[in-house]
This record gives sequence, structure tokens and C-alpha cells, in this order.
Amino acid sequence: MDDTINNNGEATTDTTAASAKRKAEDNLAAGYDVAAVSAAAPPPLAKKPKPSTEEEEAKRNARLESNRKAARESRRRKKVLVEELQRSVIFFTRANAQLKQKNEGLEAMLFAARNQIEGGGGGIAAAAGHQASVAMTTAMGMQESAAAASSSDDTSDQKPPAVPQAAP
Repeated sequence: MDDTINNNGEATTDTTAASAKRKAEDNLAAGYDVAAVSAAAPPPLAKKPKPSTEEEEAKRNARLESNRKAARESRRRKKVLVEELQRSVIFFTRANAQLKQKNEGLEAMLFAARNQIEGGGGGIAAAAGHQASVAMTTAMGMQESAAAASSSDDTSDQKPPAVPQAAP
């Protein structure tokens, strides 16, 4: 038996069948079509017969072996990628060092040229001009040594190592 409240707010005791009928009427009045909802529900899934334990074991072993093979291949690809990235780091580190050295030499030449333009002659300007010529000689020496180093390394004309893209 169910205790429910009727429209007048009074508690009533209904039997289960009457309660179910009232709930169905309320649902219908609220716009729910219970018959359509229950008819639209998919039928329960039929259970497939279980394969024998030998078949299960064979499938499981095949799947495990396939997973091991995929994991080995993934580790190999990752190793190749890391090696290529290491080569790229070495290449770009050398190229960066050469560019820094060249930049320092060009800055020294610029400093010397500015001093030469500013100090047309005499005293302090002559001393600055001497410093500038020393700096320019040093810069030229650095450029020559950088050129010799780059020709021995052949990294100035060399393209950076290709970095393989990770396969999905």
C-alpha cells in the first residue's frame, strides 16, 4: 500500500495497482507517452556464446604480441627522434657561437669607424683612433680565425640536420 496525497491535500492509502494507474495517468496528462517510450526502447542484447578458452588464450596472446611489437617500434622511433634533436642542438650551438664571434668583430669595427669619424685629429681622439685600429685589427683577426674554423667545420654552408616528425 502507498500513502499519497490527493488533490485536496488529504493523505490516502492506495493499492499498488491503483497507484500505478494514477502515475500512468499523470504521465499521460503531463505529455509523456509511456507506450511510445517503452516501444522505442531497444530490445535487450542477446548474449554471444563464450568462445572456448583456447580461442580466448590465442586471441589474448596475439593481442599481447601485437602490443609488444608496437611498443618496440614506438621506442625505436623515439630514440631516432632524440638522436636527431641532439645533432640539431650541436649544429645550432656551433652556428650560434660563430655568429656571436662575428657579431663581436663587427661591433669592434663599428666602434673603430665611429671613433675615426668623431675624432678628426689630436690628443684624445688620436688615442681613441689607436684603440680603434687595435680593435679593428683584433676583429679582423677574429673574422679570419672564424672563417678558418668554419671552413674546417663546414658548418656555415651546412644545413641543419633534418628532424623527423613523430609518427602518430
